[in-house]
Amino acid sequence: MNGLPLFGTNNQSSDTFSGSVDGGNLYAPFIISNGNLEQLLDNEPNNK
Repeated sequence: MNGLPLFGTNNQSSDTFSGSVDGGNLYAPFIISNGNLEQLLDNEPNNK
């Protein structure tokens, strides 16, 4: 993840984060369902 902090919150709750990012890059939020971030990043080729 190249030094970018990863943020998360619990189910049925909200949270607020603030910070700044460099311009000229593409940043996009994503949602993980039926799993967690560790499962997404475990180098499993079947992750979609």
